[in-house]
Amino acid sequence: MTATTVRIAPLAVWLLLVAAPAFGQSAIVSSVTLRPTAEDREATGPHVSVNFGASVALSGTTAAIGIPHEVEDQPQRFGPGRVGIYTKVQADWIRTATLVPSNPSDTRLGRDVDICGDLVVAAAENSTYVFQRRGGQWREIKRIGLPSPDSVPGPVVCSGNSFAQSFSRRDDQGQPVAARVYVYERTRGGDFALAAKLRASDPNDQIGRSIAMERGILVAGSEPDALYVFARHRDRWIERQKLQSPVAGGGDFGAAVAIRDRIIIVGAPGVDLPDEFRSDGDAFVFLPHRGSWFQSQSLSAPLPELSPSAQFGSKVAMGRRLAAVGVPITAADEIRPTSVVTVFDRIGAEFTPAHTGYGAGPDDQTIPDFDMSGRRLIVSEHESLRLNGQIFGKVTILEFESAP
Repeated sequence: MTATTVRIAPLAVWLLLVAAPAFGQSAIVSSVTLRPTAEDREATGPHVSVNFGASVALSGTTAAIGIPHEVEDQPQRFGPGRVGIYTKVQADWIRTATLVPSNPSDTRLGRDVDICGDLVVAAAENSTYVFQRRGGQWREIKRIGLPSPDSVPGPVVCSGNSFAQSFSRRDDQGQPVAARVYVYERTRGGDFALAAKLRASDPNDQIGRSIAMERGILVAGSEPDALYVFARHRDRWIERQKLQSPVAGGGDFGAAVAIRDRIIIVGAPGVDLPDEFRSDGDAFVFLPHRGSWFQSQSLSAPLPELSPSAQFGSKVAMGRRLAAVGVPITAADEIRPTSVVTVFDRIGAEFTPAHTGYGAGPDDQTIPDFDMSGRRLIVSEHESLRLNGQIFGKVTILEFESAP
């Protein structure tokens, strides 16, 4: 699953979710921390960062962890990258496979990744790879290149036997334009083929900054400040609804999105702008009703000392009766901010805060990536450890008690 990346002042994130519920809700029953293997470190070469956990995704008892290789501040220097597959075995998470690109010219495999059941979709710099698990073994079944030489790849998501990825081009000023969402579906022969190129019905050409899928429904954020809901009808994908920000000014509505049980959560990290440089952020819940969605709730960060530039809603995810919202900047002192992931319990159609995770330390530059599946949350701290200019990283998987 992809994350919206937010650059913040240098600060290393050491994420910790409190063991007891902050608001008397679901308890955390286990926590396992994963780190890069010796093979991961050796594969990068000298002065190349491992970036373990640059992207993370979770499906049941299987986790996919992106490990793209690159040299910090030198984006032209990349390694091939890889994806680590972990499987829950009793109380532990064991590395059971390492996925690598078949094309030696591809780099940064794992820059974005998603997993759904026995499929892993992983983006590299110039290709997207589909891996399938059969008989306990993972193998590559599809490699898809860029739609055009000037395409800029965006996030990838998958659901069932379909996956989607957004692509854009850059104009003369380097700004992304003409974004589209490409949907691929499995054919009767077992291959994956392009099924649709989704664009908005109105003149908006920036669709796909964030995407999420669930059983024939695809939601895509756009600029400026909108979210489009598409549904598969027979053999076609059609636009079902355009959702817009409930607040004046938009608030960067659609910067992040998640869907579960047809419930949609949309991040709007730019809400509540006291001035053009400051934003608290918000996340909005949309409930389904007869083929449409209506806004039912606003999720605000339950933090007493939230920074006025917190950007709550920069990343969102949903699990079974759980939701998580990322907050890249929480400290009142913005010179040394703190990243946070807030977990909400869902009781019926209402979400209530359950846990808040805090982080502190030197040298981090991005909000951690995270994903949810069932009653589990996977959280990346991919810039948590630096040594001789290299970034190693770690990932934590937390399990919550069973839903009532």
